[in-house]
Amino acid sequence: MELLFTIIIFIQLVIAIIILKETLHPLVILKSVVFLGSIGLLIFHKEWGINISAMTVFILSTAIMWVDLGFAFTMMIANTSNRGNLYLKNNNNLQNKKYEQKILNISTNKAILSTILILITIIVYLSIGSDYIVGSDNIKEFTRNLMIYKGETRSNGAVDLGIWTYIILVCRMLGVVYLYFAVKEYMTSGWSKKVSILLMPSIAVFIMGYILGIRSILVIYSLIIVFVAYKIQVNSDKYENGRDKKRLEIKYFIMGILCIGLIFSYFFIAGKLAGKIDPNEGLNNIAIYLSGGIGAFDNVYKNLTLTSDLFGQQTFRIIYKALNIIPLFDFETQNTISTTIYGTGGFRTNVYTANLNFMADFGYMGVILCNMLIGMFHGFLYSKSKNEIDAGVWTVLNAFFMMPLVSYLNAEKYFAAMPLNAIYFIAIYILIKLPILYKRRIR
Repeated sequence: MELLFTIIIFIQLVIAIIILKETLHPLVILKSVVFLGSIGLLIFHKEWGINISAMTVFILSTAIMWVDLGFAFTMMIANTSNRGNLYLKNNNNLQNKKYEQKILNISTNKAILSTILILITIIVYLSIGSDYIVGSDNIKEFTRNLMIYKGETRSNGAVDLGIWTYIILVCRMLGVVYLYFAVKEYMTSGWSKKVSILLMPSIAVFIMGYILGIRSILVIYSLIIVFVAYKIQVNSDKYENGRDKKRLEIKYFIMGILCIGLIFSYFFIAGKLAGKIDPNEGLNNIAIYLSGGIGAFDNVYKNLTLTSDLFGQQTFRIIYKALNIIPLFDFETQNTISTTIYGTGGFRTNVYTANLNFMADFGYMGVILCNMLIGMFHGFLYSKSKNEIDAGVWTVLNAFFMMPLVSYLNAEKYFAAMPLNAIYFIAIYILIKLPILYKRRIR
């Protein structure tokens, strides 16, 4: 069944590339992620003692087809509504956008102040958890103690960060937005002192990510760099020819693959320092990260399908948690899907792909509806980014929210993190669209 699953996903991937004629496309990226996962499972499933069922192949291979359908539905609506006036609207706004770029400039002073805020936040975070990390003799012990501290702030609430929880969120978004500014400045004007200053908040947030154990920051940074740089370059006069554009797209797709290698190297080093990875089992651990969710899903989905006591207990758990803040409500919000799955050959994982929550709450109908909603969400972002004249806020949002798509085989990060996603969306939009980080420049 592992071979059949790999073949089915490969066929879907090839068809998507042929039809869409793009490699940097949400649906192609999703299928590429699932294909990589299927390859890892095909190679290591015997070593792990895993043999997935035909029903697992059906559920997971059709799930991404429902994403396709949701995406196509959104694009159909967008194309119908924009066909008559989009081109004219963009032409009318073109001069205004160019004029605005002339008189607005990113404030390097605000970039420095943002960096200081991020560094202060790091210091405060470390001081709050000083009991856990003081006395570390080396970087390995320090990293392990940081992971213990991270667990205390997230799992059982033993450490309350208070308002600093929200300041950390703001800092993370500052890192993303300033990376966008730096990439755009570099692509339009080349390397300069200004680019170096604009990169400072992003570098500080990367350090923060290591300390907080937020490995996704490197993935998000890679996505921002690739998508923003590609958007700027493909719209330049140099790439008006269709063949040149295709070569450029392939170039950035290869850059994306290289970024994946860099990301896994970072994960491996961080995991080794934290004591989570056996240095002699590097490839096996990478395969577990890529493919483990498929095997775990196959192991538990039959026993967990339609077992939720509340409507959407797993999928919308974060909403029930929010409602519990109101004294009138007292919903059960404990995560009942938290078992770690063990196998042979060092296999161990507690992620089950994005689809287990849907199956637990609504059965296969949940897989259909929720994946269609995921596709509609990405269709909306993709449509908005494609209609931008230059790499702007929608290009950044489209790249940023590729992260939960990249994590599709690990955990569900759309509905389970709706409030956070809303905060990220609003923060990025405001920081880029409003003149908070800009200075007005006299011509």
